[in-house]
Amino acid sequence: GGSDFLVVTYTPNTPLFEDAALQQLQGLHAELAAIEGVASVNSILNVPLLYSPKRSLREMAKAPRNLLDPDVDRALAKAEFLQSPIYRKMILSPDGETTALQLNLAVDHQFIALVTERDNLRLKKRTQNLTAEEDMRLQAVSAEFLAHRLAAEKASHARVQSVRDVVAQYRGDAQIFVGGITMITADMISFIRQDLIVFGGAALLFMVIVLGVIFRSVKFVLLPMITCVSAVTMTLGIVCWAGWHLTVISSNFV
Repeated sequence: GGSDFLVVTYTPNTPLFEDAALQQLQGLHAELAAIEGVASVNSILNVPLLYSPKRSLREMAKAPRNLLDPDVDRALAKAEFLQSPIYRKMILSPDGETTALQLNLAVDHQFIALVTERDNLRLKKRTQNLTAEEDMRLQAVSAEFLAHRLAAEKASHARVQSVRDVVAQYRGDAQIFVGGITMITADMISFIRQDLIVFGGAALLFMVIVLGVIFRSVKFVLLPMITCVSAVTMTLGIVCWAGWHLTVISSNFV
């Protein structure tokens, strides 16, 4: 039931717990939180301090404290991030110079509702007979889910790019990396697309040259190439018409 998230690691050129580094981190935190689709951001700036100094549960519930409070002892806070069983190796590196920001992404409730309804209808179709209305609903919800998933993938790709655009503004003052499953998925799609363009174009050029050298005839270069391109185009058309989704492996059939 949890949402997906991205992680941004931040290693400033100056000591992390000095004013300059924390101000830059605060700016980065605010800009990342403003990106569309980011529900919240967790970092050393806003997570509650439980042992700096140690307080009762009633006090923490009444007035939670974090690193941005003016009267907080930063040395105690750093020690808590390094030693606390809640934060240790989660939000601050053992050397105390690299911190992580967790970008919690908004839950796509429409996605969950559509896939749940679709799967329930599919299960009923396998185990029982669907009524005419239910069968029509299954076709409609399947098409709606496919359209929503494609839109969600585009939005996810744009969100990752927005995070990178924000991070790029701070790279002069810190070493920053972006990670997370959403980023890996977006990058994988980009890499596959680029590979298809580069290697597909190279293979096409290679075949044209080989056919030209062997047959020394424009006709016997064009005919095989037209045949190959037609076969690929028809296969892609069938795949799209059937609503199949290619995987990392099968997308290389071209």
